[in-house]
Amino acid sequence: VVLLFPEIGVKQGGVHHGLWEGVFSHKNNLANVSVFYLMINLYFVIIIKSLIVRISALVIIIIQTTLILQSESTTGLILLLFLPISLIIFFAFKSIKNLFVKLFCVSIFLALGMLTTILSIINIDNIFELLEKDSTLTGRNYIWKASLELIKENWLLGYGYRATFTENSSFYQHC
Repeated sequence: VVLLFPEIGVKQGGVHHGLWEGVFSHKNNLANVSVFYLMINLYFVIIIKSLIVRISALVIIIIQTTLILQSESTTGLILLLFLPISLIIFFAFKSIKNLFVKLFCVSIFLALGMLTTILSIINIDNIFELLEKDSTLTGRNYIWKASLELIKENWLLGYGYRATFTENSSFYQHC
């Protein structure tokens, strides 16, 4: 869709102008679905023995990776990073036959997961800075703050439909 009908597949206007969203309403939806199908095709490459299926899956993996990268979805990029790591862990764990070794590995992974969570919470500001995101993740805090100010100004009757959040309104120009 992006290549054949860019007016449909590429976001036109707004904050995400030029980013790929395919047939979806948002770039994050494209990235999430692409990661899901990428995971399925990685499974085909690893498990299925047919050369044609493997080559087809590799081509689809390249396409899905391109979609994720062009959408610039932070969630999609993070999932794309963790997918190969997860597959390596899964297949390594699957090859372990001894129950005690498996339990030991699960304990290590749980401890590493807890450590990662604690370090992430402690360094959350640095993580947001690295990802070039603010702590609200959506920027809606600014909208709520401005909305509360508008409610204080005209709390009984309000402003009416589309009076405040359109490009021509004084409210929009103020934000």
